[in-house]
Formats: sequence, structure tokens, C-alpha cells
Amino acid sequence: MTLDDLLLVANLSKYHFIRVFKRQMGLTPYQYLQQYRMNQAQVLLCGTNMPISEVAVQVGYGDTSGFIEHFCGVVGVTSAVYRKQSYRWI
Repeated sequence: MTLDDLLLVANLSKYHFIRVFKRQMGLTPYQYLQQYRMNQAQVLLCGTNMPISEVAVQVGYGDTSGFIEHFCGVVGVTSAVYRKQSYRWI
């Protein structure tokens, strides 16, 4: 689903949709998508043995290094370190 798809359903202009979305959700649609992707990545890293490159693809990244960099920026550690730390608690 793209932003254009949402705009068609909502029947709003792009800028009005973004304002309304941010008012309701506290994040822009792009920020919400990024947060959702990182949450899904954390679930996959903790709950599967899927390679990190496959986790990146599953959550919408075409580039593993870009995924790792973004994950580290959001979570504070690399995806490999996150997985290793999470296995201690499972």
C-alpha cells in the first residue's frame, strides 16, 4: 500500500492527509511506517532464526546495510547484537 493508495481511500489532499494522520497518530505516515518496520524486525529477530538479510527484506528494505544502519539508529544496537541480547531472555 502506498501513500497514493491511502489518499484515494481517504479522498484528501496529500498535505491535509499528512496533517490529519499526524494529529491522530502523533507521527507522520512515513515515521509510522518506519516505526512499524522496526517493530516487525524486532519480532522477527527474536522469534526466528531468519538471516538478518532476510529480515531486512521482510520488513521492506532492499539493502541490508541500510536496514542495519537504520535499526541501530532506532534501537541503539545493531540487529545482530539485538538478536544475541534477546536470546538471553527467551
